[in-house]
Amino acid sequence: MKFKIWASFVCAMALVSFATSQRGKEVKVYAEGMAQMVGQGSEDVIKKIAFVWKFGLLEQWEAANPSLEKVLKNNFKKHRFSKREAQDIFAPKGAYKVMLFQKPVGNAEASTETMMGTGLVGMHEKNVVQKLAYIRVVFRDGKLVHQRVW
Repeated sequence: MKFKIWASFVCAMALVSFATSQRGKEVKVYAEGMAQMVGQGSEDVIKKIAFVWKFGLLEQWEAANPSLEKVLKNNFKKHRFSKREAQDIFAPKGAYKVMLFQKPVGNAEASTETMMGTGLVGMHEKNVVQKLAYIRVVFRDGKLVHQRVW
């Protein structure tokens, strides 16, 4: 009985790692593409992210010469700027536009089994988790100055 549970666990982990590696490959493609776009205009970058790669806009904000406090106050709920990162990115003066995009890149499925007091296995529960990719971009004066992909 323990062997069945252990085998189920190993199979579930193998499926999750396969899904993670597929997601990792797709995210790597986006990261390489974004690295090549640094310095390009905001319209071209947004068109590629939204229309070519099919990402949806999750959040955005704009500010002229934002202070560190303002950046941290406007920080996104997901994939926030660290204090150090915000200091480095927003140090130069300019008009900033910050956007966070997301896209579903697959599902991961896992199941759990409950061991009953009598030693029997019961109640199989399946969970499906949607995997998402995120792209955060920072434009200063209409040019891409920072990007990050998860």
